[in-house]
Amino acid sequence: MTQELFEEKARAKVCSLISCISGGDFESISSVAQIDPSWCSEGQTQEEGIQDFGEWLTKQLELWSEDYGTEFVVDPFDEEHLSLDPLSDGRSLSEYTPTSNGEPLDFWFELELTEEGDDLLLCFNVNI
Repeated sequence: MTQELFEEKARAKVCSLISCISGGDFESISSVAQIDPSWCSEGQTQEEGIQDFGEWLTKQLELWSEDYGTEFVVDPFDEEHLSLDPLSDGRSLSEYTPTSNGEPLDFWFELELTEEGDDLLLCFNVNI
């Protein structure tokens, strides 16, 4: 896969992931990406790990909203917040820094993109 094609596919995958997250559509994430196995307790499926992530994120945003007296959300995808590392040996470790109302949140998404044939697999994690 060329670097140009990788970047195009990676942007599209990350955009889909962030769109699911910002829209609160956590059920659709598994059709776009996997979550890091650290989110899955023993015997849990990817979908259950993603559900746990969704619950954590929702509670975290609610907590910040209460503490600061303003609504916290995850803004829609903004390419400026995506830092793509080049594809090397079929793999890229990249980051996306989400915002709420244009302001950076106190965490970012670690993105592992792995080349698989003509496609990319996306696995994400949260770094606090």
